[in-house]
Amino acid sequence: MSETKRDLHSDLAICNAATPGPWAAEKGYEQSERGNYVYSQAEGSVVCAEQDGTDCVLTDADARFIAEARTGWPHAIERALAAEKEVARLTGLVGSLRVNDRDKTRKIAEVEADVERLRLIFGHPLVYEALAHYTDEHIDSDTHPDDWETVFGARVEAFKLAKEATTDDH
Repeated sequence: MSETKRDLHSDLAICNAATPGPWAAEKGYEQSERGNYVYSQAEGSVVCAEQDGTDCVLTDADARFIAEARTGWPHAIERALAAEKEVARLTGLVGSLRVNDRDKTRKIAEVEADVERLRLIFGHPLVYEALAHYTDEHIDSDTHPDDWETVFGARVEAFKLAKEATTDDH
């Protein structure tokens, strides 16, 4: 048996169109010897009842089910709709986290590539010649890069020159 997916919004509309609840199940319906009936506590009206001379049998269990379903079913549907909405939100969040992880992985790879490129640039002998062009200070492969900023005022120019020197050399 295949399960049919229900339209919960339509089901909730059906519930909300019914006689207002809560409902209650009682015995002693005046028009029947059998006497089970369900009535609206909000309106005081009978929703359904066993009646003599008909095939309608309203057992105690059925009457209770009908009465409880009036408030229980809308509550369950509202919870299911809220759960579906939360699942959709969380699914979107998980998707964005996956995208962010891919972005972070890509960024890490870019930074690692930049680090490797800088290692190649600053390991090239022409870098130090280019640096010496802008200063009287002695700069060589033993000079710590943090000291270059005070010597040059900006590392960016040195990077540009070093990159040009490396590109021209290859």
